[in-house]
Amino acid sequence: MSVIRIEFELSIPPARPQDFLPRIVSELEFGPDVERSAGAYLTQATDEELHVGKHPAAVAATAVYAAATGLDLPVNQQAVADAADVSAVTISRQYQEIQELSPLESTS
Repeated sequence: MSVIRIEFELSIPPARPQDFLPRIVSELEFGPDVERSAGAYLTQATDEELHVGKHPAAVAATAVYAAATGLDLPVNQQAVADAADVSAVTISRQYQEIQELSPLESTS
């Protein structure tokens, strides 16, 4: 892929955590409240550059976990990790940083 990109001088932006959010939420069968709350966590996390150097799917999964627990939904890190195809240990490590953020209030 990178050979083609270089050959044709294509610019492919890196994946963002927000790109993974709908798939993870859908896989876990959560509703729009979780997606909105997780999106708010991701907005703050990217504004504060907490996502830099981290796998975007893992950051999204951590935001989903934080949102679901914040909404008192039954969820565990392994289920979220499986939905995002990342390690539960990764979510556990990133959770503290994400949890310290206050999700922005949604007006939807």
